This record gives sequence, C-alpha cells and structure tokens, in this order.
Amino acid sequence: MGQSGRAQLPSSLLTPSPSPRSRPGQSTLTELDISVNPLLTDDVVDVIGRLPNLRRLDMSNLEITGKSLSDLFLLNNLRELDLSGCFSCSDDAMSRVSSLSRLTFLNLSGITEMTDAGFLHLCRMPMLERLEMRWCKKLKLTSVHERLTSTLRDLVLHSTRIQDDAILVLPPFLRRLDLSGCPLITDTALDHLQSQCPGLIWLDLDRCRGVSNAAVSQFRAHMPAACHVLHTV
Repeated sequence: MGQSGRAQLPSSLLTPSPSPRSRPGQSTLTELDISVNPLLTDDVVDVIGRLPNLRRLDMSNLEITGKSLSDLFLLNNLRELDLSGCFSCSDDAMSRVSSLSRLTFLNLSGITEMTDAGFLHLCRMPMLERLEMRWCKKLKLTSVHERLTSTLRDLVLHSTRIQDDAILVLPPFLRRLDLSGCPLITDTALDHLQSQCPGLIWLDLDRCRGVSNAAVSQFRAHMPAACHVLHTV
C-alpha cells in the first residue's frame, strides 16, 4: 500500500527476471487479475499498459473510467479482457477498447451506461469470438445498422432491452446466443434467426415472455437437429 492509500501493483510485475524472448527489464507476465479491488482506480491502468506480454486481463468491478483505457493500446498481445461491473465506463470506453484489435474475448457485462453508440465500435473488432454484455440496460441496437464482426461465435445479451430487429446485426456464423431475460424479444426474432444465423447450435430464450412455445417449436423444426433451445417463461 502506497502513502496515498491506494493499492499498487508490485514493481516485480514490471521488472521480473528476463526470459530469452524478452528484452532485459521487460515483464513476461501473461495473465493478470486485479478484479474487485476498490482501491484501484485509473492510475493502475497506466502501469498495466507497460506489460506488453499480457494475454489475459481481468479488471472487473474496478472504479476506472473510459479515458484511462487509452493506456492499454500498447498491449498488442492481449486476447482476453474483462471489464464487467466497471460502472464508470460508458460509450467512450468502447471506442478505446475497440483499438485492441487482437482481442478474442471481451466481457462488458453490467456497463449500464453503454448505448448503441458504444456498441457500434465493437462491430469493427476483427478477431472477436466471444462477447458478453449482460445487464447493459441502455443497449437496444435499434440505431445499429452494421453487422458484428464475422469472427464472432458466442454472444451474450442477457437482460438487455434489445428488440427483434437487433437480430439483423448478428453475424452469419454465430454459434451460441443468449437472449435470456430480454423482455422485448418476440416470435419475430426467431424468424430473423432462421435466415440470419443458420449455423446456430445453442439459443437461450429463458424468461423471454414475448416468445411463444409455438414459435419455438417451429424454429426447432427449421434449424439443424444439433441446435439446442432453452425456453421457459
């Protein structure tokens, strides 16, 4: 603990013993979990930005803002990033996160100030495979007319306010989709899914009260046998 009262990352994270593939003094750390630490704020992001070999970073439930995320742009090896529960982040954070072009996993669950404007930045992430956005209450996708990246295979939209037309921005090769707890989704969404995501193998419609049993049965009949649908109201 520093004199300022804020928790600090150990200096050893920045200067561990060098490996044959790293320059002297350069960190070889590849995974870092600093989640759920109320003492860590924007200052810590500057330190993390000096860990060029990071591949997995968990910053969930921290009091950080979108502005500080600019310090992560040098993490060219980062593949997985968890920002869930970072309530101070909003649309400006998405513009900075989208610059991490090699991310394959991104968790933005609980960022309640994110809107369609922030989501639009995520559509352009060229390697993203899994995206989680649970409880993003301002997310509707009604003003998004650009498809998500074609690399996306797994999408979680649990308890958001998206509507049926949001299905039209999903990529054709999507394999798993979680729409559970989305109150505005109706039978029309299933019609869109049949043509939009023909390779879907898992769909969660739990507590989607606007989706009828008849529509689910029809959807199952038109999709491959391997497609598993969860639906309880």
